[in-house]
Amino acid sequence: MARPKGARTGNKHAERPITGALLRLLKRERKRLDAIVRGLADKAAAGDVAAFRELADRIEGKVPQTIAGTGDGGALTVIIKGQDASIL
Repeated sequence: MARPKGARTGNKHAERPITGALLRLLKRERKRLDAIVRGLADKAAAGDVAAFRELADRIEGKVPQTIAGTGDGGALTVIIKGQDASIL
């Protein structure tokens, strides 16, 4: 399987066999993808908080989380966005 665009050599996320298999399946069966999305939207509309959160995260992106702590005279702040983490 080819590396995703932008993936560096040695990147632990470079190979995603499940993602690749799902993408191949859903490209061939577009109606199935539409049914999945419709089902998720229906669950969210019926009050399923997890379904709503998933839709919101996909549409607007995950809300940044800040974790702050002190140690050795300084502060460490980690902002987590999606799957990326940066240390300030």
